Amino acid sequence: MTFKCDTPLSDLPESGRIQIRCTKCGLMRQTTPRDLMRVGRFNANIKLDQLERAFECDRQVCRSPVTFTPFGAIGTLTA
Repeated sequence: MTFKCDTPLSDLPESGRIQIRCTKCGLMRQTTPRDLMRVGRFNANIKLDQLERAFECDRQVCRSPVTFTPFGAIGTLTA
């Protein structure tokens, strides 16, 4: 088991960030657990590995698998 298999979305701080990165083209974006829970098909009990399987790259021409990386609360991030 890994961190992603053991961690439900509800265990992450609501103000934390999740980086979503395409495994093929490298496109990255960020979201919050709160935003993911607002999406109708996801609930607080979904594990991070299940989220990864449900998402794909945002680029229309790519649509490859993505990886999720959770990191600190918004207020604790430094530039």
